[in-house]
Amino acid sequence: MENIEVTIKDTSDFLQLRTTMEYVVNNVEIVCISCIICNICHDIVKPKQGKKGKKNLTETKGRDSILDLADTLKTTMIKFDTSLHLWSTVSTQTDIATELECLNLNNNGNSVFQNILSSHVQAVNELQSVLKTKFKFIGVNS
Repeated sequence: MENIEVTIKDTSDFLQLRTTMEYVVNNVEIVCISCIICNICHDIVKPKQGKKGKKNLTETKGRDSILDLADTLKTTMIKFDTSLHLWSTVSTQTDIATELECLNLNNNGNSVFQNILSSHVQAVNELQSVLKTKFKFIGVNS
């Protein structure tokens, strides 16, 4: 998780934005897969509805381990969401709008730059939405 925060903070160059976005998306996918696996494991170790008798100690330990894992996953997702929120307000060192104007794109460079930035903000918002959905999904009941 710390590696993601550092990578996001070090994205000061506009050209690094694409590489960082790919890295972040890959990590969001890993978190999503982890949520699915955690939920499946929770279903596997869920106590069986049946006879009321003594609890199986192995099942209880397994269930507690899954709940601990779910809590860790939730904490990681909250940190990730915070990092994404800070990253949605991207600022670059270079004046990319001027560079785009030099390319003669039949548009002024500023509008192209604004389209790129709005696309970035939209992508970050969608990633945050995915994390919130998985956070609800991982809501493993005690």
